[in-house]
This record gives sequence, structure tokens and C-alpha cells, in this order.
Amino acid sequence: MSEVKPQTEQVKQMFDDIAPTYDSLNHILSLSIDKLWRQRVVKAIRRVGAKQILDVATGTADLAIAM
Repeated sequence: MSEVKPQTEQVKQMFDDIAPTYDSLNHILSLSIDKLWRQRVVKAIRRVGAKQILDVATGTADLAIAM
């Protein structure tokens, strides 16, 4: 009989399982518009001269890394 994992552990495991292919799939499904969006956000943040950022829904941290 398998042990039932707490919900937080299940969510963590789910993200760990999809993380390796998430970015590639996102690029394909969005026709790479996600890359354009990220570039525009980086340019906008640089224009205002922000010293810190907070990527709340970081996913695989593409935006935070681009910053």
C-alpha cells in the first residue's frame, strides 16, 4: 500500500516532474511569444531603473534569470 503524500509534497513533485520540459513546451505552445514578452519586460524594467525584482510566479525562473 502506498503512502499518501501531503498536498504540498504532491505539488512539489508535480513541478519537479514537469520542470525539465516546461520551457520547451511553453515556447512551442506560445509560438515563442513568451520569449518576446520576457524581452519586453526586461527592457521596460531597465528603462525605469529598478534595482530589485520579485518574480512571484517564477515557474522555471526564466524571467528572473533574464533580469
